[in-house]
Amino acid sequence: YDGIYYSVDDETGTAQVMFDCTANADRDLGTEIVRPETITVGVNTYTVTSIMPTAFMDNEVLKKITLPSMLTTIGTQAFSGCTALRTIINNRTVPVAVDATVFEGVSLSAITMYVHREAVNLYKETDIWKQMGIVSIETPIMIAGQPIRPEQYGKPLEGIDGVAGEVVVTANGVYLGEDAFISR
Repeated sequence: YDGIYYSVDDETGTAQVMFDCTANADRDLGTEIVRPETITVGVNTYTVTSIMPTAFMDNEVLKKITLPSMLTTIGTQAFSGCTALRTIINNRTVPVAVDATVFEGVSLSAITMYVHREAVNLYKETDIWKQMGIVSIETPIMIAGQPIRPEQYGKPLEGIDGVAGEVVVTANGVYLGEDAFISR
């Protein structure tokens, strides 16, 4: 599913991210991974609740990851050695307890983590997470009447009515390219 392996549990309706970057070094997942809230296998839908130990270990090109809101577990060394990791979009409002091995070898102070406004203080007080730059996901930025989600930051926007040229939203502002909007 999206190049990532999952283990699904039919009884609980949950899924675990199992991809092992070390064992699958020949597979390029790109620099950004968005973990969906749910995955569908056949006719069944599963809620993504955990990332297994060593799932993304030593992925040296991973720069950005989006974590689902129902995530309850991040296994040991899940992001160990992900030295390029700089951005985490964390949709969970309560911090997941993690140990120091989860981000072993990663410069936590170089990571900006976006969390919901009501969760900022919780993350700033929680071991491991508090070492990152914690930024609030505020009211969404609106472009042509449509909300721009943080996972769209840093990418040219496409498919939005009224946007014709290059428009890139970042956490620090909006870049408007030449002829960014068509007139109505």
